[in-house]
Amino acid sequence: RQGERHPDIFLVQAILSVLSQVYASVTPPGSGGILDIPTAESLASFQALSGLASTGELDRITWHHLALQYPLAARQLLDADSQQMLQYS
Repeated sequence: RQGERHPDIFLVQAILSVLSQVYASVTPPGSGGILDIPTAESLASFQALSGLASTGELDRITWHHLALQYPLAARQLLDADSQQMLQYS
């Protein structure tokens, strides 16, 4: 629920932050471990990208999709960073 404060929200915000760097349609989340408006909007944009109902709420299905997409997005960022480092070497 919006306004909820929970340690899991910190994790969700970190995951959404990575996803927003890879997928232009995912908006950056808020911070601070609170399900604030920016975080809810980020969740909703991720849900839309994933073909889910864009509720902006963190449910089991959204967690599942976040868990699937995060490693792929993180890998893309790491690969991009590696390529940049090679260019400057």
